[in-house]
Parts: sequence; structure tokens; C-alpha cells
Amino acid sequence: MSENNSGLSDANSRGSVEADSTWPDHKVICTFALRLPFPLRLPEGLRFRIPIADQYVDPADREIFGGDPAVVIRVHNQLTGGIEVWPSEGTNVLNAFYGATVERIPLPVWQPDTSYEQWVSLETQSGRLIHDNDPDPAYHFHRCLRFLNIFLQSHVLAFRDPRVREVTTPELKPIVFVGQIEPNGDWSLQTPMITHLEAMSDFSEHAVESGSSHLSQLAYGLSGIVEENPLVTTTLLTIRAHGAHWMEGNYLDAVVALETAMESRLYALWRSILVDIGKSSTEIETTVNQDSPYKSLLIKQLPSLVGGRWDTTASGTPVGDYWAGLYMLRNRIVHTGYTPTAGQVNRAREVHDAFRAFVRERVWQRRKDYPRTVLLFVPAEVMDDRGWGQDARFAKVSRALQDEERPFFLPWDLAGRPKPTLK
Repeated sequence: MSENNSGLSDANSRGSVEADSTWPDHKVICTFALRLPFPLRLPEGLRFRIPIADQYVDPADREIFGGDPAVVIRVHNQLTGGIEVWPSEGTNVLNAFYGATVERIPLPVWQPDTSYEQWVSLETQSGRLIHDNDPDPAYHFHRCLRFLNIFLQSHVLAFRDPRVREVTTPELKPIVFVGQIEPNGDWSLQTPMITHLEAMSDFSEHAVESGSSHLSQLAYGLSGIVEENPLVTTTLLTIRAHGAHWMEGNYLDAVVALETAMESRLYALWRSILVDIGKSSTEIETTVNQDSPYKSLLIKQLPSLVGGRWDTTASGTPVGDYWAGLYMLRNRIVHTGYTPTAGQVNRAREVHDAFRAFVRERVWQRRKDYPRTVLLFVPAEVMDDRGWGQDARFAKVSRALQDEERPFFLPWDLAGRPKPTLK
């Protein structure tokens, strides 16, 4: 198992909230009916108005709309008739697994009279406000979403309900009903707004490499766990960050997972280089311990081992941009409880990927000294894309390492290799 590009860098279909820049073409109340992923457990029809401490760009709007701007949130509990405990396809599932025909067992329906889907209507004046993002054609939707989250925070403080939390647009999938209320009170549907279909479940089979199979791919994944591949944790955290970002819309978890993945990657890099140098497992554990400061690793140990510019204050460089765009953002989250924006998470992903590419470049430049580290940290597809795969000498070394009886990334004493001459 080498470090591949799985995770945030593979998000080709990101989805978006499409907005008609010409809507509305006259003064109306903009409405957005959407389904929340959890119940609010509030009375049916509850109406909550949140005033906005802002002013209209056009002063005449205050008179047109009869007062100051606000977001109104209305609650609708759409009854579902309860939750079936016995799955609708349960008998077919059992037949597919075991070839047996099982009669459906009548079980009670969970909360038949009270189970519901949670819908809310978000309503705000169409007039632009001074603090609306001026180029944003969906300013009315984003204004409503911002105040929906203020409402949800208020709910948590009021009722201490752990099911309720802030939401992002991927969690509103697959649809938001956009409408408008005319001055005479008539409502009409403007458009069904499709949101983040890529965050829905994907039922297509995973592709496998030529000559491989799903079973062999799973066995490959399992081998990384069994053999304690140093990059298992990094890979899992990077993919978790991808899921939190694009599938769940959990920007906080996405940043924390992505930064933790990077720190795990760099400590693994240090350990791997020490394996290449010829250190024993005991020596490596003594050198790389839990108290080793991360910044010291970043600006002292790794630069001395792989070279390159590792200045965390140098804006416009991979290390400097990573430090400002991901590391410091994670610190702000952890130390102040800050919730990052979608733009900040996108930027964090970009600087993460650029920094990872920089690390691979530095490792490749030292391939004669650290062949095991290159094999672990630089995927074959990256070598091919960069033209590095044409290096016949390294290809020969790589084959020899992969043919070793024990995993090539283990220290010599654990792998049963002869003690090397220290470099």
C-alpha cells in the first residue's frame, strides 16, 4: 500500500446551488422550503422571526416591505405514518443471502402517530442588504441559510437536543423548493433547486484495475491493516475529510481530519526515512516519540533530511500556504470553536494537495538515499504523470524491495533483514 490520491483531491463532481441571477425581477418575499436531516420536535406550524441588524441597499425597500429586514422560519412536521421496523425488502434480502423463503413477521410500527419528516420554510425580503455578498446571485438563499443556523444554535441552547446542529447545503440534498410571495400574499413556485446530488448514495460498482478484482482489492486493503502500513491512518483520515466535506457538509470535521491526516503523514515520513537510514525499531521509537513537537518536525527535522524550503511564514510557497490555510485554520477551530466557511475548506484542500505534492517531490529527489520512502509515499500513477517512472535504476530497486519476504517499510530488525551500515 502506497499513498494514493484518494480523498479530497478526487472530488470531480462537487455540486452547487444553482441560482438564477435575474430572480426575482420585482419586490417579493423569497421562500425556500427544505427538509432537515433531524426532527426539531417543535409544535406544528410554529413561526419564528429573526430580525436582521442590517439596512437595505435601496432605502425605499423599508417602506415597500413594511419594516426592517428579517428571516422568518416556519416549521412543518410532515407525518409519515411511522417507521417500519421490518424493512420493506427484508424477505427478499433473506432469500438472496440464504435461499430461504421467510414470511414477513408482523412487528409494531415505530411511532405511527408522531413520526414525521422535518420541513422548514425560510422566508426573507428580496431587497439586497448592505452586508449581502454583492456578486452572489443566491444572496437571498445564503442569507436564509445563515439565519437558519442561528435558529438551530438557539434551539440547541434552549432544549439541549444533541440531534440538532448547524447544517450546510450538502445536507439539504436533494431538493429545495424555491418560491416567492407577491405583495398581495399569493405564493408561486419559482423552481425546484437540485442540491448536491453527488452527496447522495452512489450505487454503481467500484471500478477495479485491469487484471484485478473486487476481492483482490479488498485483500489489498486488509493487508495494509494487518501489516501495519504506516500510511493507513493518513489515508483513512484523508478520505474521512473528503466525506465530511463533500458528502456530509461537515466543514469543521473536514478541516480537523485533513490536518490530522497531514500531521500523521509527516510523522510517518520521518519514521520511514529513519528506516531507510538504517535505524532499528527501538531507535526509531526513541527518536520519534509522542512528545516530538510538530513544528520542529516541519522546520527542522524534515528540511535537514529532504531539503527544500520549509518556511511556514513564506506566503506563496507550499509550506507557507499550508501553514496559513490549513494548520492555522485547524488551530482556530480547536482553540476558539470557529466554524469554517465552504471557501475556507476549499482553500484548505488546495493547500493540502499542493503541500503533499511538494513532499513527494522532495522525497523523489532523495530516491537514491530513501528508496523505501519513495515506494511508500509516491504512488505509481504520480511517478507516471511526472515522468519519474522512466527511471530504470529506481524501477529495479523498487522491484527488489517489493519482492522482499517481509513488508519493505518495516525497520530492518522487524523485517529480519541484515543490519545495514548506517548512512
